[in-house]
Order: sequence, then structure tokens, then C-alpha cells
Amino acid sequence: MGNMIDIDGVAAYRAEPVGSLAGGLIVIHEIWGLVEHIKDVADRFAAQGYLVIAPDILSGIGMGPALGQELHGAMFSADEATRLAAQPRMRDALSPIRTPEFAAAAVASLTKAVDYLEAQTGVQGRVAVTGFCFGGSYAFALAAADPRVRGAVP
Repeated sequence: MGNMIDIDGVAAYRAEPVGSLAGGLIVIHEIWGLVEHIKDVADRFAAQGYLVIAPDILSGIGMGPALGQELHGAMFSADEATRLAAQPRMRDALSPIRTPEFAAAAVASLTKAVDYLEAQTGVQGRVAVTGFCFGGSYAFALAAADPRVRGAVP
């Protein structure tokens, strides 16, 4: 199980590898933010030998994990009224992600995660990224922006 760290102003979950180090991996969360599910995914990759960093790129716009988890529950509720009531809250919470400024800030935050992994003993330039849904787009964006990323799997 990992722990939360700060990477030059970016909150991130760090999961330690089990056994020999296969490399560094950045795990980018879904639109719900850095929720427990993503931390569990990071822990599972760490169990396979990766030093994993899962940065939180949504809390800065007010979409923290607690709100993300709440909205996720509402959007997938069996009750239609609950789902409908959550839609305006979700649009309001996520409207900042539709700007070029957010995209630039997100890639800059993810680049800090690459910097961090590159500085860790044993990573030796073996840095990859994976992302889920929203995070998949940013996995591509990071790989396109930073030649140190040697693999991207959205």
C-alpha cells in the first residue's frame, strides 16, 4: 500500500514496487479524480514491480476525490432522479477541464511526475504512463509532450 506525497506542488499517490524494479509508471485517474479505485490500481502495478506515481490533476479545480466519489455514486445511481440531479453539479465541477489552460497545467503537472520518477534510483529512464478514460487522453498528451516517456497505454 502506498502513501500520498507532494511533487513540487502536485499531490500524488506513490506505490512502492514489490521485488525487483521494472521501471516507473504514471497512472492517470479517470474524471472522478484520485479515488480509492485508482490507488488500488497503482498498488496492483507496484505488486508487479513498478514504482508508481498517480498524480491528482483535478483537485486544483475543486474536483477532489471526495466530490468525485460522490458524483460517481450519483451518476451511476439506480434512481433516475438522483442521476438527473447530479448532472448540473457534474457539469459545474468539470467545466474548467474544457480549457486550453487546464490542459497545459495538467501536462505540466504530469511532467513533474516524470521528473520525479527519473530521479529515483533504479528507474534508469524506464518511464511509462497509463490512464483511464479522461486519463487516457492525458497519457497520450504526456507521451507526445515528453520524450522521456517510453510507453503510453491509454
